[in-house]
Amino acid sequence: MMNRIKKTHYGWWMATIGMVVNGFGSMRQSTVPIFFLPVSKELGVSRAALSLIFSIARLEGGIEAPLAGWLIDRYGPRFPTVLGIIVGSLGFIFLAMAQSYWAYAIIYLLMISPSSNIAGAHAMHAVANLWFVKYRTRVLSLFSGSIRLGAALSTPVVAFIVLNHGWRNGAVFAAIVTLIVTLPPAFLIRRSPESMGLLPDGMRPEELVEESGQDTRPAVGEEITADFTFREALFTPSYWLIAFSTMVRLSLNQGVRVHVIPIFVWKGLTEQGGANLLGLMAFLAVPLILTFGWLGDRFNKGPILLIGHVATVIAMLTIVNFHGIGPLIVFAFFMALGESTAPVNHSIIGEYFGRKAFATLNGLLQTVGMIGLITPVFAGWVFDNTESYSVALLTFAAVAGVAVVAMLFLRKPIKVVDRVVR
Repeated sequence: MMNRIKKTHYGWWMATIGMVVNGFGSMRQSTVPIFFLPVSKELGVSRAALSLIFSIARLEGGIEAPLAGWLIDRYGPRFPTVLGIIVGSLGFIFLAMAQSYWAYAIIYLLMISPSSNIAGAHAMHAVANLWFVKYRTRVLSLFSGSIRLGAALSTPVVAFIVLNHGWRNGAVFAAIVTLIVTLPPAFLIRRSPESMGLLPDGMRPEELVEESGQDTRPAVGEEITADFTFREALFTPSYWLIAFSTMVRLSLNQGVRVHVIPIFVWKGLTEQGGANLLGLMAFLAVPLILTFGWLGDRFNKGPILLIGHVATVIAMLTIVNFHGIGPLIVFAFFMALGESTAPVNHSIIGEYFGRKAFATLNGLLQTVGMIGLITPVFAGWVFDNTESYSVALLTFAAVAGVAVVAMLFLRKPIKVVDRVVR
């Protein structure tokens, strides 16, 4: 048994650490929609005004993401992960002390949002891309699945605390659990397999060439594909099609996520019922994410991204046009299906452009995503003026439809190195 443990490629230990960090770290993320209505009522602010905080956070994330990517590419993922856990957890404790809208906004934007942007997903995406080639999408799916599983398990618990003991106690609970569980394993993160004398996937050099199509010692007269530099990737149409797809997914996701419990209440559920359905949505995403991870390592990733946008269209049209618990469950399923393509969205950057500039290129996607930062404010404004989310959700459906068309044109770019002599 001990020999088997010792022989386990360290990349799988990294994957386990990433799942723990993401899974329990998601507790803080899942509290945002749970807090929305209680905070709005206690602080006396409109849904549009409260949504503005999260839209500014998206803008902030778009500015910070490329910097975070560059730092991770240069120094590795451990430091930003540790820093993000500490600052984010302290931010939630301070958030519980906020007595005004402006205090809530400042704490969220100066502590919680930056910690999530600099650490969190960015760092874990880099871990998957650095430590895996053959299993890149599957590991990313494990990371994303752990986020959803963590949210599915924690959402009802946090909702119970918020609704029975106040949102402030819920914030403190989420902060303490996150800090205790995720900080110790974060210190075990290592920069790359090469820093430990290893290769991605635990492969031998010849296996790495076979899986990645990249040979560091090319034969005489041989043309090979290679990693794109950051600049080279920016001049490919493929990168910008992926960026548009990412913008749509992030924007619509943010617009719905911030308001998801208010949307469920609008459709007739209680706040606890809405929280339970949100937990179900997260739970449904877990097997879907793992399935897409498996498919993404075997088949073309472009059609998978297309499926995600189609699912979003179906979800929006369903919840607007039908009533009752059945359509709400259908909505939850298709929203989960749309969100489940996220690992493929990130792994396609590694597959198309290589490992060299992955974190920087992935970070820039977040910058592009800030174009849609208005979605939560837009949804809140629509409800404040119409007492309905219909117009907002139908608009989201139309935007997702455009993304469906865009994904039909996605193709893998090829960078060919000049003929070389060994």
